Amino acid sequence: MDELDIWDPFKKIRKQENLSRFFDSFSFSKFDSMLRTPLLDVKDEGNKLKITAELPGIKKQNLDIDLTSNQLILKGKTDLKKENKKKGYYFHERKFNSYFRSIALPDEVIPNKAKAEFKDGILELIIPKKHVKKTKSFKVKIK
Repeated sequence: MDELDIWDPFKKIRKQENLSRFFDSFSFSKFDSMLRTPLLDVKDEGNKLKITAELPGIKKQNLDIDLTSNQLILKGKTDLKKENKKKGYYFHERKFNSYFRSIALPDEVIPNKAKAEFKDGILELIIPKKHVKKTKSFKVKIK
């Protein structure tokens, strides 16, 4: 015998609540942090590294570059305040973001000889590499 379908006037509401709870529990924090992480290109050009970073919305004065012989750290922040007042209308928005990216460089570099250019939200770094004398490989005996 087939089971009777019992009429439930709140069934649709409960389904919507479950769906709503599902979407409320979904975390966008990882996706949001990816959006705030500068995208980088690191290119080896023989005796130098060329690093390009996309930093939209950051002003030059809000950008900080720390460089060691083997690590690059980029920090920046945006702060946008937009206010519009007209008769019978008031509009005010604020947006604050901070950017941070740290990467290990593939080769040792000379930090104090680095050159940076920043234009239209694109940072370009040219960093000379240290000239490391390459040694011949050798076998290590295992005891």
